[in-house]
Amino acid sequence: MCVGRFIVLAIMSYRDIRFRIVLDSDIAWLAFFNTLPLLLSRVYPNNVSLPPALVFYVMSTRAQNNAIVDPTVPIMSPLPLWIAHLLFLALSTGGALLLLFASFLLRHLTSREVIGTGDILFTFAAGLGSDYKMSFHMVILAFVLAMPAAVIIKCAKRDHETIAFIPFLTLAYLCLWLF
Repeated sequence: MCVGRFIVLAIMSYRDIRFRIVLDSDIAWLAFFNTLPLLLSRVYPNNVSLPPALVFYVMSTRAQNNAIVDPTVPIMSPLPLWIAHLLFLALSTGGALLLLFASFLLRHLTSREVIGTGDILFTFAAGLGSDYKMSFHMVILAFVLAMPAAVIIKCAKRDHETIAFIPFLTLAYLCLWLF
């Protein structure tokens, strides 16, 4: 699965640099390779991979109901496994939501599309199956990695030149996934 993920990431980065295109099939393959390990797992997501506010709320609710509170037991264990995995996947899309918000904000400020839909879909597919923090960190690290390229293009006075953002997202994803 790791090999398939790396191949899809490399193909998508090449296509974005060369042709400025993101294919739906590539997004689907990336989402498949990222969610398959989670969907085949028979283990509930642990409490560390969930937002602390959610864990605290569930733990305090259980304590109020005089239930046994054991912090080592996953908070989603009362749910069926497929619902727990579905909720975990929903929580892992935070980076895509952050990028979508930044896209709307930049579109209103500059009156042109700065962040493409392909970048948002890539972030959504790459974030699937990871914990909620990795998705946010991937987007923030990609912005930091893209900053020198943006400065160079701005200094070269190429105002209408666009930056292929998927290679930076890919690099950020690989850095976070490997380290």
